[in-house]
Amino acid sequence: MHPAWLFILASIIAVFGILSAYKKLIRSIQEHIDLGHWSQDILQKVNTRYFINLAIVEAVPIVLLVIGLAQIEAYTISSSTRIVGVLVVLAVLVFGIVNIVVTTSDLTKGENVTDSHRASIKVLPLIGIGTISSIPIISIVGLFLLDLA
Repeated sequence: MHPAWLFILASIIAVFGILSAYKKLIRSIQEHIDLGHWSQDILQKVNTRYFINLAIVEAVPIVLLVIGLAQIEAYTISSSTRIVGVLVVLAVLVFGIVNIVVTTSDLTKGENVTDSHRASIKVLPLIGIGTISSIPIISIVGLFLLDLA
């Protein structure tokens, strides 16, 4: 398979997998807030589960990136294919970032969420955006490296 498609596939799998893990994190936090069991210990436990899920989700995209980078010298790419690939990766990335912002915004607008909850929650979108954008950024770099090898 052409490395460009491996990079695109890795980005799609990573963004949708990390987005589902992030939404699971937000649902878990919302459940704890609704039940009145909110504390910093709960937040740490939920974040730990998120990062474990993240490691599991990113395993396949990392393998795809490694295979794509290993095959990078054997293939060339046209400018139009590169542009389409970058646009697909960027569209998937923007979709993921918008979903993270909307999901977190919905959580902070909840009726049981206090100001102390909001202070703890406001860092979550930064973590989500950082984790969701890592594989797509590497994929874009890989797409631009195809003709340089």
